[in-house]
Amino acid sequence: ASLQLTGRTDPTGTEPANQALSRWRVEAVRQVLLQAGLSAPDLNGIGIGTTSPLPPRDGGDPAAINRSVSFQVRLSPLTPREGVR
Repeated sequence: ASLQLTGRTDPTGTEPANQALSRWRVEAVRQVLLQAGLSAPDLNGIGIGTTSPLPPRDGGDPAAINRSVSFQVRLSPLTPREGVR
């Protein structure tokens, strides 16, 4: 299994600054997870700035939800073990 981290920003600021901020957020979360014992090859991350915003939640601030890092768990396909059917 691997973990995909995606950093986002709200539209405040320039796009280059938002890209850098979203990458910084991903790297900060990645470092915490590495310190907690996850292995580096299992952690992938991307900063997408404002290019793919999340929709606001019920009555929430649309900008606030995009000041975030989201996680997606990617499971590896299972391989059959010898002798097990």
